[in-house]
Amino acid sequence: MKQTSFTQKAVQPKGSTIMISCVAFFFGCAVFQADLDFAYNTILENHPGVYNELDPEFSKRLDEEFEKSQKCLLANESERDCIGVVEAFAKSFHDPHCWIRYKRGEEEEKIFKVSENFSLIETETGSMIRLPTFELSYEQTLFLKALLQKLPDLRKGFVVFDVRGNGGGNSAWGEAILLALFGEQYAQKCLAEMQRAVYVEWRASLGNLLHLQKLAHHIETQFGTKAPETDWIQNLCEKMAGAIAQGSVFYRELSPPPIEIQEEAKKNLMQGAVIVVIDAQCASACLDFLDGLKAMAPGVIFVGEPTGFDSEYMELRTVDLPSGQGTLGFPIKVYRNRPRGGGVPHFPDIPDSAIGFLTRVF
Repeated sequence: MKQTSFTQKAVQPKGSTIMISCVAFFFGCAVFQADLDFAYNTILENHPGVYNELDPEFSKRLDEEFEKSQKCLLANESERDCIGVVEAFAKSFHDPHCWIRYKRGEEEEKIFKVSENFSLIETETGSMIRLPTFELSYEQTLFLKALLQKLPDLRKGFVVFDVRGNGGGNSAWGEAILLALFGEQYAQKCLAEMQRAVYVEWRASLGNLLHLQKLAHHIETQFGTKAPETDWIQNLCEKMAGAIAQGSVFYRELSPPPIEIQEEAKKNLMQGAVIVVIDAQCASACLDFLDGLKAMAPGVIFVGEPTGFDSEYMELRTVDLPSGQGTLGFPIKVYRNRPRGGGVPHFPDIPDSAIGFLTRVF
């Protein structure tokens, strides 16, 4: 693995002056000023954009939006307005993986609630599989593991994946589905070809390392001690720790080299058609899953409406704000040479009028 070294910038964390804090307190917004300071400094220390030579405007935008938000806080008196200012600071990056969300009433929180309804419906000619998320609970993990065992039996008929509302999670689950449905070696070959020139640069910081170490425990619980996913995350933690020790701001993770596959094993084992129902809520790891499906077979059909989009900045990390009233989310890695560019969604091959037909079939 190659590590990329950059000269560390003399970064001085910004905070409000005593005068600004006092004035903000007078208007009842001191707590939100502290949240804004925290969000700025956390992004400064952990976001790959700060050192991304291909995104030279990032640091300038970070400073400008921070100072703009400080002034806006001083001009607002209500809690609601102050919340809007802090949330707008994160939105200014126009990145679905960079956000601030404050706790709200039950009705508003339903907006962010993910459906838990995984399902498999089988008919004589095909199957429909509902995949509402890749951020799995224990019960959902059990369902998906059982589904992976079932998928080879579904290859003779058509398969419809319903991923509407899937905002992402762990992309390893989407890859596992591809391997189980299309055949492990065929899917590995297709993914290797798609990712041939792709590599990832992880922002090497202590905070990000601690986050990945916690994630490693979670992945080991989900996939098992000897699983490839567990080996990958443990190796990533070791390599990032080494990059930090050497003073590098990035750890560069290269795509694995293509594996030698016997010609007879390269055959696509999926005999039926594959249809995917998509909508604007499909994001992050769900988009990775759709990328993989298109790589498996050009004839995969997308039905519905255009998906959401992401940027080259990926791998969401979340932290609580100092106020205890909200959460900051931000990415900790940046893709290089990914075939689907930043800000590019997947588009349907057939408009959403066809969804009614699929509903009647199942």
